[in-house]
Amino acid sequence: MKNAKFEDLVGHLRKVLAGLPDRRTRSNLSFSMDDFGMSAFSVFFTQSPSFLAHQAVMERTRGGSNAGSFFGIGRIPCDNQIRTMLDPVSPETIFPVYDLI
Repeated sequence: MKNAKFEDLVGHLRKVLAGLPDRRTRSNLSFSMDDFGMSAFSVFFTQSPSFLAHQAVMERTRGGSNAGSFFGIGRIPCDNQIRTMLDPVSPETIFPVYDLI
């Protein structure tokens, strides 16, 4: 993807993640699948050992966070929520991201 902007790549990743299989019932839809996926991806991107805690501190001290400004994540699911939702998802579901790159 020649001359791609970071925002374009993140946008494409978000679209792919929004299509991840969702096993939840109607009663528990606090977070979207793309928020789970973007939260997981952002951990690797920022390489923070405690991403959620770091983002919470940034939110309190700076009034914003990398999760919001870089990845458009409004609320960050906790680690256990992310694992519960993403562990069963087949890695092949995100291959379209690699195809674009």
